[in-house]
Amino acid sequence: MNPLARIGLAALIGLTFIAPATAAPDRRPLQVQLAVKGTPKGEQPNPIPGAQERSIALVVQDGRGADAGAVVGQAVNDGVVVYPIFATNDVRTYVEEITRNVLAQWGLRIGEPTHGTLAIRYTKFNVAHNNRAVGATYVGDTTIEYTLTNRLGKVLARGTFSGNVDHYGRGRSVEGCNEALSESLADALARMLNDPQFRRIWSTAPEVVDAAPARPTKPAKAAAGNRKAESASSKTLETRLRKLDELLRSGAITQAEYDKRRAAILDEI
Repeated sequence: MNPLARIGLAALIGLTFIAPATAAPDRRPLQVQLAVKGTPKGEQPNPIPGAQERSIALVVQDGRGADAGAVVGQAVNDGVVVYPIFATNDVRTYVEEITRNVLAQWGLRIGEPTHGTLAIRYTKFNVAHNNRAVGATYVGDTTIEYTLTNRLGKVLARGTFSGNVDHYGRGRSVEGCNEALSESLADALARMLNDPQFRRIWSTAPEVVDAAPARPTKPAKAAAGNRKAESASSKTLETRLRKLDELLRSGAITQAEYDKRRAAILDEI
């Protein structure tokens, strides 16, 4: 091979190795099908005592703001956003399914609001895909706000918790995005479920949790001054109950109507 041919071949080989390093990054948005595969990895479950004996309703709300839409993350090169990451299915449904799985794993029975309602509002649900020279990292970042109410609608507790995980994987990986998102959510939920206040509330017997707040003790003067009014109110209630009995005997109202009205009168006591 003559010298000029050798120089041309060497230059061609050099360009072959240099081209991938200088190639422009793929800027196409990454479309991710959010999929739940079993229970996401997270902190070892520590079931709440007595939780299985109670049935609570679960409400999941998207609190990221109207502009969030299907965006669940972004790819970053050296701190610069290269492309967004979109979910191709409903984000709220995905979050609810993971939440149900994690709560069940920790011993909470999700169903009818027999003993209360747990509302979960996620204000951040994001994965950052960081491209590197070898492979990539997927950082999941989730923040949730919870409100716990009893069966009477009384707020028992509120709180905010965040979860964060970091995974290595190949570039533009749908699986990497799913793992980071689901496990960061599981991490935030685990922090909530391990919170002493949350555990204390759900370990308490329903009749204690649902008890009406104690009425403040009236000062002696105020109590004495109100005796007359209370006596008059008692007589009024008795009169209304007698009138209700007469209406039932005369057939003017049905038994069901009688029971409903009588209960309403007694609730005033």
